[in-house]
Amino acid sequence: MKSIPFSELDDEDKTNLGITYFKLGRYNDAIEILKNINNENIPDSKYILTASYFNIGKYDEAKLLIDKNWEQILKAKKTDQINFRGMIYFYEKNYEKAIETLEKTLEINPDDVQAANGLSRIYAAKGETEKAEEYLAKVQEGFDKLVIEERQKTNLVEKLHKLQEAYQAKRFQEVIDLANEVLPNAQAKNKAALYQYLYNSYLALGMTKEAQETMAKAKQMQQQ
Repeated sequence: MKSIPFSELDDEDKTNLGITYFKLGRYNDAIEILKNINNENIPDSKYILTASYFNIGKYDEAKLLIDKNWEQILKAKKTDQINFRGMIYFYEKNYEKAIETLEKTLEINPDDVQAANGLSRIYAAKGETEKAEEYLAKVQEGFDKLVIEERQKTNLVEKLHKLQEAYQAKRFQEVIDLANEVLPNAQAKNKAALYQYLYNSYLALGMTKEAQETMAKAKQMQQQ
């Protein structure tokens, strides 16, 4: 990206470069690139700019961007930016507004770890130990849930690889067993492929009835 003259980069390229700097922790570089992008068709530029200001402690700049787009942020349920605003209120010692704001996140996602952690810190600062511990427990519950979800994702990926290997080796019964095992927890984009594997495997084993039933389920899923 840097081999191309900056003047020749379009707004999307500049945003991608800014995102790269952000992920590298080079927040000032991200800000220099993103602060002059006013393309409403690239919302990521404003989000990364806000996050960059927040991460280097330039809270006034961050809150100006958030407040300017507050109704849109709420409507789109952008919890990261809602959390930024809540924490800025906290750093300004406006604890009641901080609580009110972070609770908006929990209304959207009761398992949001950042919001629960922020509320725990706010109540601790107010000296309300019991409430602080209540939200700290929510933080731990959220982390535990995330760990379980990550393990499930890893397990799913491993089984999908095994399924593909079995299909290539024409071990069709193994394909059927694996596909039926992972289907209930698979995302829609994966379910379409799984139904196709099932359909082909049933046909390969001469199980026409099962193949037809699988195709019917796939069509039903597409119509939902």
